[in-house]
Amino acid sequence: MDITSLEPAAVWRNFADICKIPHSSGNEKQLSCFLAEKLKKAGFSVKQDALYNLRAERPDQIPGAPRIILQGHLDMVPQAAPGKEFDFLRDPITPIVEGDRVRADGTTLGADDGIGVAIALALLEDKEVRGNLICLFTVNEEEGLIGASALAPEFLDGDYLINLDNGESSQICIGCAGGIRLAFDFETGTAAAPAGEAVEITLSGLPGGHSGTCIAEKRGNALQMLARIVRGTGLAISSFDGGTVDNAIPNAARITGILADAGEKALLYQAAKEMKKELDPAFTLRLDIRETAAPSRVWSKAFQKLFLDVFSTLPNGVAEFAPAYGVPLTSSNLAVLKSSGNKLHLVISARSLDDDKRKIHTDDLQKKLSVLSPEVTVNAAYPGWKPDPESVLPGMMIRLRESMTGKKTQAQVIHAGLETGLFAGKNPRLQMISTSPDDFDIHTFRESVSISALQEFYPVIRALLNELAAN
Repeated sequence: MDITSLEPAAVWRNFADICKIPHSSGNEKQLSCFLAEKLKKAGFSVKQDALYNLRAERPDQIPGAPRIILQGHLDMVPQAAPGKEFDFLRDPITPIVEGDRVRADGTTLGADDGIGVAIALALLEDKEVRGNLICLFTVNEEEGLIGASALAPEFLDGDYLINLDNGESSQICIGCAGGIRLAFDFETGTAAAPAGEAVEITLSGLPGGHSGTCIAEKRGNALQMLARIVRGTGLAISSFDGGTVDNAIPNAARITGILADAGEKALLYQAAKEMKKELDPAFTLRLDIRETAAPSRVWSKAFQKLFLDVFSTLPNGVAEFAPAYGVPLTSSNLAVLKSSGNKLHLVISARSLDDDKRKIHTDDLQKKLSVLSPEVTVNAAYPGWKPDPESVLPGMMIRLRESMTGKKTQAQVIHAGLETGLFAGKNPRLQMISTSPDDFDIHTFRESVSISALQEFYPVIRALLNELAAN
């Protein structure tokens, strides 16, 4: 079934157009320019900055009426299923209808946040929606809110902002975590490869997931789990790789090296079997060991022992909970590890609802890794978004959704990064919420969006806009 045959038709038509244009993080220019040209031809006033952030508004603005910004981000997280050959810089996403879900063919769907962008476009075009509507589409949200950080204040000229990047229709988001990315570059030292069997050890099958919203679940981290499995064995490591992006929990990792004693394979398999007990029963892991070409050099013994000792015990996952909100307060994710000769590159992301607590946590991570004398780069920091008790938006959205769908709805603070924290700093007058239909398994190749949830969501958000316009 073609997704353009689904309802609401305008949303799915716009989403189908988005899927045709590659738009992974850092590669949004083509999509931004496509939308800018489309909106200009339709008669909307369009503004685009040097990064390809895009603002479009109706030309018939009503003097004195509130200005309502519908906001989403243009980029998507590029993840493919194991064995799936896909070029996110060139290949279009193929959406597939499966029951009440739309998913992609072996890749991330890009509903995060392509569905939000498609909803905003449909509302901007919707003749039944009144008021001063503005669409704001940012770039490179997934790699640290890069577009939002650089956004000029005039792009946020408005009274209300509705962020369409929440992912759960029953929860109206009123606050979120801030975050930061830390990169560590190590020199491993090298030694001649010892005698033994050259092996490639792969840990796979873990579910991965969003490094904020899924971090409290027992999903496992492939990098740290594989480090724990090989720690203390006679393996001489030549490379250690895994993870792809900082905001996804790594679902696979690979080590190559020389195994001095082939009998240790049984110990490695047993360690993996024991480690599976740490996962939620719904999840699995798989350890594979196969022969490979022998490397000429391996890590120095001193570096390998120290790295595995530190990395195996490094804080990963939830560091502290926030009982008042029922979500993690502070967390970190050992996200990416890449080997290149005697160089090793590690990326860690950290989040917190409290910016001071986040700094304490990241200072601790740096202190623990300092024994390995890395070069450290700290970037992509963004603030959290604190709930505004004076905002009328959450109550209005909850009332409308419950009255129109009969479903319980509540305000929520989430342990994930949204651009709203940055927006609040650039325009403190903005009243904001984050909301959207339901999507699932974001940042993984199993990502999907609910068809029925979108059908319920669209009339509610349309009613909200009309009520705001009447005030």
